This record gives sequence, C-alpha cells and structure tokens, in this order.
Amino acid sequence: MKNIKLISIISLLISIIIIPIHVFAQEHKSFTIESISNSDYELSFGILNNLPGADDYDACTGKELNRYIFRGGKAYKDGVIVYGQYEWENPDYVIKDGEQTVTMLFKSDSGEIVKAELVLYGVKWENPYADGPSEPTTDPATVEEQPTITKPSLTASSIALDKSSTYDININDKVSGTYAWTSSNPKVAKVNSKNGFVTAVSDGTAKITCKITASDGQVYTLVSTVTVGVDDNLPILTDDVIDLNAGNQYDLGVENQIAGSKYRYRSSNRSIATVNVANGIITAKGVGKANVYCTITTPDKQVIVLKCEVNVNK
Repeated sequence: MKNIKLISIISLLISIIIIPIHVFAQEHKSFTIESISNSDYELSFGILNNLPGADDYDACTGKELNRYIFRGGKAYKDGVIVYGQYEWENPDYVIKDGEQTVTMLFKSDSGEIVKAELVLYGVKWENPYADGPSEPTTDPATVEEQPTITKPSLTASSIALDKSSTYDININDKVSGTYAWTSSNPKVAKVNSKNGFVTAVSDGTAKITCKITASDGQVYTLVSTVTVGVDDNLPILTDDVIDLNAGNQYDLGVENQIAGSKYRYRSSNRSIATVNVANGIITAKGVGKANVYCTITTPDKQVIVLKCEVNVNK
C-alpha cells in the first residue's frame, strides 16, 4: 500500500481553482455527472450536439439544452441493465458562460425516475458558416445529392482493465438488426452476450467480438482487444488502496498520463465514498469498502479503466 497523504485545505482550494481551466477548457469535460439521486444506479449515455462545427460535448453559451440530444437508453442498477430514456429536467435552460450545473432525468421503462446533476462549462460557439456559403458554380437543382454511408463501429478500439473492473462497450452508428457479443477467452474477460458489458476476470488478453446482422442482411464483425492486468507503460493511479476516516478527503491522481486523454471518475458505493467525477478527489462518507474507478479515453479510442480500493473507518 502506498503512503497515504490527506490533502490540506490549501491544496483543495488550489485544485478547485484550476479545475475549470484544466478539465473543461482542455478536455471538454462538460456533461459529466456530479451526483446521482439513487446510488444503486450507474448511468450510461451519450450526447449529440446538432450545432455545426461544435464537438458533441461542447456546452455552447447562449444555446438551450434541448439542442443536446441523448444517445442511448439504458442504465445499470446493481449491475443489472435497466432500459428507459434520458431527458432534461429543464430543456429550455440557456447555457451560460463558465461552470454551471443542470439536472438530467433517467426514466426507466418500469416508471422509476433517477435524477443526476451534470456539470457544464459554457464555451463560445462560432458558426463556421456565419458568412454564408460561396456562390454555387452549378445549378443546385441539377446536382444529385449523394447519401452518406456510415458503418457501425465500436467506441473503444482496445481496452485495458484492472482485475475485477468493468467497461460497457457501445457502438457508433447503430443499425437495425441483431447484436451478439462473444469473448475469445472468458477466463480473462467475459462479456454480456446482449449488451457488450465487459468484466475483467484474470490477467491476460481476450478479444471481444460483436457480430451484427442487419435487417437488410448485411453482416458486420467488430472486434476490440481487452487486456487485463497492470501495464507499466500505461497510466496508473497514484494509489491502489487507501484507508480513510469518515469525513476525510484524498486526492487520487494518475501517473504516466497520455496527452489529450479524457478522465472520468466514479464510485461503486457513494454511501461509503464519493469522488469528484472530474478531478478524483475522494470524500469518505460511511464505514465500509468501496472501489473508485478512473476511466481514461485516449485520442486513438483506447479505453483504460483503473481501480482504487477505498476503506473507510470511523
């Protein structure tokens, strides 16, 4: 176990000051979950921004939330998938400059409603077509519009997991049809055959395959390589295990960071330990054990999931 250093009030204040610059301005960490009303739930969703020239996760100042469309309609309750839909509590809210918090709702098909507070950081949006299009050289009526052809792809090209950690592989540009997930080595990494939820079992390498049979008969085979175990060449957490007293805080960091990557933290049990989704500051809440996970997404779509065990004493 590594030496434990509790953060001082001064260092906490400093980290709060630099968060908006480091996290949001450089890594576009808008639409990240700050808190969830029901700690039994883990929410899984994507955001689609319909503003031209803007990244999907850019919170553009002066624009209403209803411009941001949710992708995906599922969550996990105690590790079991729950289907439903996401929506904004106040879709007419106008995004302001700087940091702010908005409320998102997950409404399960069974009628349960979960509220989540999302952190946004408003950034200025500049319309790339503000000056208008150039004069056409041909009559637009004579030009036949070519359809855009997209193929399904996995959100992660490769995945590195700590033992006993998990990751939910999603699919870009889904098509209508059937989806079947398999693992080449379930003793290393197993996968839910219906939804692509991967669980690390033991050290080693496995290939996770999603076979899609589209309704038009087209077959797509998508593969992601999963590596379980510590790799010294990849990012690692500053601590694998920490012991805290209830009420204490600890700043969990990442070493060997990869430039341009996005970092997101979550806790397996928020009644025992909470963690700031953006900066990894852990707060001990109640006696017990919880795991804090850091999910790293690199520019080349590699996903790395790191785990730290948190033991909270009285």
